[in-house]
Amino acid sequence: MSSASGAPAINSQPSHIAIIMDGNRRWAKSHNVPPERAHLHTAPAMINAIRSAVAHKVPNLTFFCLSDSNLLRPEREVTALRKLRSWLWTEDVVQTLTAVRARAIVFGDGMMPFEPRDHLDQAAHQPASPAITVGFAVNYNAHHELERAANLVSSGEFDSLEEYYRASSIPEVDLLIRTSGEHRTSGFLLWQAAYAEIIFTKTLWPDFNEQDFRQAIGDYAKRERRFGR
Repeated sequence: MSSASGAPAINSQPSHIAIIMDGNRRWAKSHNVPPERAHLHTAPAMINAIRSAVAHKVPNLTFFCLSDSNLLRPEREVTALRKLRSWLWTEDVVQTLTAVRARAIVFGDGMMPFEPRDHLDQAAHQPASPAITVGFAVNYNAHHELERAANLVSSGEFDSLEEYYRASSIPEVDLLIRTSGEHRTSGFLLWQAAYAEIIFTKTLWPDFNEQDFRQAIGDYAKRERRFGR
């Protein structure tokens, strides 16, 4: 977001919010439950974020659901993480996507034997004129994404990395939110979030609610984006 003169712009409303959902294991520890149990509280917080984004007329929302590094965790937890329908694409999530007329997209390496990736697409019915596009990054690694982009440019399919990313279904990120208080971006959407405003909230993901979402947007609106200038 910049002015016609190229001067830094005061923000009004982000058109794309990306969220790194972090803090499940700390939430589990504080509630004295196993980590895999905490992941079951992912979906309600996602539903809060989706409904909040629609209420604030944010057209794009992307969740960092699972990185390839997450698959290096203890076997019991990884086994639970693989069962996407039990903690990520629950019936409540699918019904919410349908109710708000969301277009759902899933992206990532797809190298692991997860449950069918088209389950969400089929269940959400993919409206022709969506009110919001909701992205789910699963088994995602931005370095691998950059490698693929570079290979496609090298083969002549795209003229540049910029052209490749413009053609992507994931637009540039205006606001990146990470829950749990950790101050790092974990390589999420490296290209798309290069000039994003970043907000680190201490709220653990299972506790993230509409008030947290509204506060993040309010903080964003007060900032002056400079896009590296």
